[in-house]
Amino acid sequence: MTAKKRPLGLFSLLMLGINGIVGVGIFLMPSEVASVAPGNVGIGIFAVTALLMLPVAFVYAILSSRFDEDGGAVVFARQAFGPGAAFAIGWLAYVATMLSATAIAIGLARSLAPDLGLEGPYAGPVCASLVALTAATASSRGLLFSARVWNFLTIGKLLPLCAFILASWLLISNLPAPVPTTEPPMSALLRATLLATFAYQGFEVIPLITGQTRNSSRVIPLALVGSLSIVALLYVSIQAACVYALPDLAHTRSPIISAAAVFGGAQFAAIVRAGATVSGLGIVFSLVTMSPRYLVALGSDGSLPGGLERLGKNGAPLRGLALTAALMIAIIAVGERANVFTLSSLVMVCQYACISAALLSLALRKRNKLSWKHALVAIPAIAVSLALASAASINEWLVALAVFALGLGLRGVARRSRSAP
Repeated sequence: MTAKKRPLGLFSLLMLGINGIVGVGIFLMPSEVASVAPGNVGIGIFAVTALLMLPVAFVYAILSSRFDEDGGAVVFARQAFGPGAAFAIGWLAYVATMLSATAIAIGLARSLAPDLGLEGPYAGPVCASLVALTAATASSRGLLFSARVWNFLTIGKLLPLCAFILASWLLISNLPAPVPTTEPPMSALLRATLLATFAYQGFEVIPLITGQTRNSSRVIPLALVGSLSIVALLYVSIQAACVYALPDLAHTRSPIISAAAVFGGAQFAAIVRAGATVSGLGIVFSLVTMSPRYLVALGSDGSLPGGLERLGKNGAPLRGLALTAALMIAIIAVGERANVFTLSSLVMVCQYACISAALLSLALRKRNKLSWKHALVAIPAIAVSLALASAASINEWLVALAVFALGLGLRGVARRSRSAP
């Protein structure tokens, strides 16, 4: 694909990264993190998690600058370890992205259902399913249309969040300092960091559309590191505002909205609440748009059945979008939001470890103009990923392994269908 035919530039990729990271998660995570790491410890958790994610972002940035094609994690793993490992990592990446979209749709439905007049035990699942279907339908119109949508939604979510942070900076000195707490044990800190990781993940979708990006070797790394850095400043400021505004933060259902009421009253809280809705819609849309592109990359070498690698005339992965929407609705019907949060984080940090190992392998073999200097970036990224994964429970590991087994089953079906006469 020539540069003239590549529709995306730095602004759209930076917006994609920010939109992919900033979702409903940050509107829920301040209280989730505070329940494990209260007070200033929770503020530190968001800062430390951002620093831990930086080596991972550098890994993706380095690899993206060496491979000028769509596919992201699948391409990196295929070059380092071959098609088998590429399938394993690509399937994990797809599942993690799809689970993130599902978790956010579930959380978003809690606030949207009453506004849509939906009541009763099925209101949440029905609303979340409608969000998934709407996102998939809009994404089917093609990448350029999708980029315009996520640019608009990203700006729409950032404006109220920036207003919230500005209000907290102006008024936080009038609030009492949080009561000091005893430092939680290391296991609790790791668990809180795993929770915060959910709020930070999303930047890894940027390399999926490297082949659609102008000057990709420069733009993709800038978008990866830039989006993570911008969001880190937002998150630390948000957690600090919530800690100071809400003494009972750990038990607050909607922490940012409640803190906004403290800083600016009911009207300001309503504006921030609208921003939360836009934020949720934005990230669900971008993740639903991006996740089927993992299926396209996997299906390109026959690793998946059903023609999931096929693109429509407008370049949209129509079959992949249909499968993604169907899986999301199935999980919505049986899943709990909190479980999906941590499961998504677990699967994502496993992907981070695998891609960091791919960089290490390529660097040690001096492939694609990589050297031992790049291996020094991969090592801390691997260590961070493994440390975060250790905070998951046995049940979460069992569910993750079951999801992986499902992917292996699909690959087996595809291979048998290819070998059949």
